[in-house]
Amino acid sequence: MNATDKEIAQLDAFKNNDSSTQNVMHCSMNTESAHSAQNMCDDETLVPKQQILWTHSVIIVRTPHCSLIDQHTAQSRVLRREEIVQKKRWCLIVNSNDMGSFSSHPSGTEVLKKNQEYISEMNKNKMERWIQMHFQIKERETALEISRARELFYWLASFYGVATVGLIGRFNSTKRAAVLAPIVPLSFLVAYYADLAYGTKIHRITAEAEMIMQHEPDLLEWPSGLPTVSEIDSARLDIDDKIRLHPHQM
Repeated sequence: MNATDKEIAQLDAFKNNDSSTQNVMHCSMNTESAHSAQNMCDDETLVPKQQILWTHSVIIVRTPHCSLIDQHTAQSRVLRREEIVQKKRWCLIVNSNDMGSFSSHPSGTEVLKKNQEYISEMNKNKMERWIQMHFQIKERETALEISRARELFYWLASFYGVATVGLIGRFNSTKRAAVLAPIVPLSFLVAYYADLAYGTKIHRITAEAEMIMQHEPDLLEWPSGLPTVSEIDSARLDIDDKIRLHPHQM
């Protein structure tokens, strides 16, 4: 009996509920787990030296070469990926040794569960990287705002010093107090940018923002609420209609 006849006999023994197949584990094969079966067929490290028996399709899928053996014709050919995706029946994942006996292997459902856990962990890491990226972008934007405030403060302070000296000199020559009046608003302006550039104004603004978020959340609501998917699709379709009706005006 060659290898092909042996595999067909093993499939016949399974179909007849032979006692040698009691240790075989079966799993439900649906559309979601079809991708896992494809990965098992492509990855030798995941299911080494394995066979996937499709009980309703009467085929045997062998890794790592993914060959297909028909029970009636006993002919072997390469299994196409489309065929793996299209299978929606029950399957068996078994491991045959040299003696021809079977041992159990983790089912496709367990493999799918592990894949789902891996995908969830990957999505979590992706979201954390996205949050960290936006946080670092915000840090850079805040640093640019502070640097602009400091640069503006340098120019205002220089203008304030020159203007103050000129106004005091004018006051000494005219002895009129009204000449010193522009110093008052300039002092407020310079003090504001000095506090913004080197003071604690940033910390006070942050504390006030946290207080608003905790105690006045109604101030944070957008007009008409959050946009919905239907509203976005409706606006997109309206724009498409306008482009089709008036292609030269867009």
